Amino acid sequence: MYLMAPANGTIASTLTPTLTWSPPAGSTYFEMVIVPGNTPAQAVRFVQKIDTNSYSIPGPPYWYGMLPDTQYSWRVRVNNAAAPLPEEHPSWGPWSETWLFRTPTPPSNQIGAFSPGQNAPVSSATPTHTRGSADSHVF
Repeated sequence: MYLMAPANGTIASTLTPTLTWSPPAGSTYFEMVIVPGNTPAQAVRFVQKIDTNSYSIPGPPYWYGMLPDTQYSWRVRVNNAAAPLPEEHPSWGPWSETWLFRTPTPPSNQIGAFSPGQNAPVSSATPTHTRGSADSHVF
């Protein structure tokens, strides 16, 4: 199995990249692991039926979203079972190589203060300052 995109070591064009690979003929399910930074404890693992050779990372609110300017690693393996299998099942094929990509850094003008607004009154001596972006793909 070969990973195809985003190319190893590159910066993805979006915070919701499409991960693409070439599964062997006859493969029915894939297991993908995506690891943010160098933190395996925060890895996301999922198994899905193969209906295409790619997986588009959904943005919020469908998935927690990817962080800007963060390196991610990913790998894939497949099987030819009729139904999803547990991760330790021997029918899983070998893991692909592990590839890295970095998410882009959005322009600074896309991130700003949400609350309190400029010159807005606050109702507490310890108000909460919230920053964000109108672009839901940023965070």
